[in-house]
This record gives sequence, C-alpha cells and structure tokens, in this order.
Amino acid sequence: MIAELKYADHDEWLKIRSQYIGGSDAGAVTGKNPWMSQYELWAQKTGKIPPTEEKLIMRVGSYLEEFVATEFEARTGKKVRRKNRTLVNDEYPFACANLDRTIVGEKAFLECKTTQSLTVKKQVGGAEFPDIYYSQVLHYLAVSGLQKAYLAVLVENRDFFIFELDRDQEQIDALMALEKDFWSHVLSDTAPPVDGSDSTTETLATLYPNSDGSTADLWAYESEVEQYLALKDQIKDLTKLADEKANVIKEAMKEASKGVAGPYKISYGNQIRKTLNSKQLFEEHKEINPDAYYSETQYRVFKVAGGKKS
Repeated sequence: MIAELKYADHDEWLKIRSQYIGGSDAGAVTGKNPWMSQYELWAQKTGKIPPTEEKLIMRVGSYLEEFVATEFEARTGKKVRRKNRTLVNDEYPFACANLDRTIVGEKAFLECKTTQSLTVKKQVGGAEFPDIYYSQVLHYLAVSGLQKAYLAVLVENRDFFIFELDRDQEQIDALMALEKDFWSHVLSDTAPPVDGSDSTTETLATLYPNSDGSTADLWAYESEVEQYLALKDQIKDLTKLADEKANVIKEAMKEASKGVAGPYKISYGNQIRKTLNSKQLFEEHKEINPDAYYSETQYRVFKVAGGKKS
C-alpha cells in the first residue's frame, strides 16, 4: 500500500524525510554519490551530525525545476503535474519519495535536474542513463510503484538532455536490499563500514574533534595498521616514479610552454604567486602586534610509529 504524507512547509518536510531513506540518499547508500558516503548519511540519520546545509547551488536548482519541467513538456509534448506529497510504501517501510512531477496519462514521473558539475556533465553527455542519478530514480520507481521514469537535465544553462528508465523489479529488489541493510545500521545505531572518501574523513573529524589523552587498545586492528603503512610506502614509491616521468617530459620540453603527445596536451608554463613576508613586515613595523594577526585552528593529527622487529 502506498500512502501520501502531507507537509505544511519545508521544515515539516525535512522532519518527515529524516525518518526515512529519501531518493537523494540512495546514491550514498549505493556508493554512487561522490559527495556523501554511507558513513556520513548514517551519522545524519542517527542525529549525530546535522543534515547537509542547503547551499546556493541547491536553491538555484530548486528555482530552475519549473523551467526544466516546462522545457520537458515543450520538447516531448507530454503534460506534467506537481505532487506536493511525500510517498511511503509499506513494502519498503524505511523509504520515502518526493517526485518532482508526475506524467499526465502515464504511470510515470519526471525527475528534474540542473548541473554545473564536471563529474555529472561527463555522464549526462553519454547515451546511457547517467549513473549518478540512477539510484535516486530507481528508488522513486520502487516507492511510487510507477512503471516508468523520465529524467530531464539542464547542463550549464545551455544543453538539455532527456532520459527514460523503465521499471526493473530485479534492480529495484537489489537496491531495496541495500537500503534495508543500511537502515538496520540506523535503527541499531551501529556504524556502517567506513571508506576513504573525503565525506567519511570529514564526518569522523566532526564526530570526534578532540582527543582526551587516553590510550585505545587496538590489538584487533594490527593488520589494518600494517596495511596502512604498506600502502603509504607504495604511495611514496609511486609518487617518486610519477615525478620521474614528469621530469623526463619536462627535460624533453625544455623552454616550450606546451606539448602534444598523441591525444595528450601538456602545459608547462609560468605562473606568479605572491606571498606575504610576515617576518620582514613585522620587523619593519614594530608598532604592530603580530599576535593579533594570527588565527588558531585546532585539529587532530594521525600518525603511526613503531613496528615489528625483524
């Protein structure tokens, strides 16, 4: 059974959405969201960190939604209708959906997107349904019970793309299984596995900003430490090798500013960077108190020392 939940304003909508996995959360659950990890989403859903603050680009996207919907109508001849309700489906009690538009006369909906992102533009320019939006649209098909989805994407206010996605129950079942597993972590307040994304790194820094001087017993993580050190050594070796290849190319270019190697374009030009000589400034202007011009930032530093004796 599919129910429709009313909301009076944006805050009430956010409150409803916090109790479910929404369509825009699906990419984080599947690891397809380049800006949010499962770990950050879990921290948000459990109330450990606040929801992502709405940025200007997100508000612009909401503002342009009407234009995208109107342009879709003009290009396809189809009519769309707003649906200002949050859908919930008792088959997937952990999920909700907010559809941008429904298609009049079809068991289908329209998802409207705008983007300036280079990552997204590369996908949208292809012939296949953009992977970055796939989980979200599939999530909406699951919760809504509809049979078809249309995706309209406005790219940099100059290009417009339309994609179609038919309901695929096998894919829906796979996605819903992932979402159900993720939601079990929320309900049990047990963190999902961490990854190496900036999102997870920043979330950990937010959750645990201060050290208390205690010593943790990490005997169960000795192999993780060994792998970490081995990977750091590999990174050093690979960085040195990459620098060597760069130097080979630089020597071949000599004074040239640009180079061409088959499909590759290389630049090796001059740039100017200005830096403030604070030492000289304060020596020449002793009336200035330098302490007033320094800001203090506290952060935790991760280091690994020691190792097994051979």
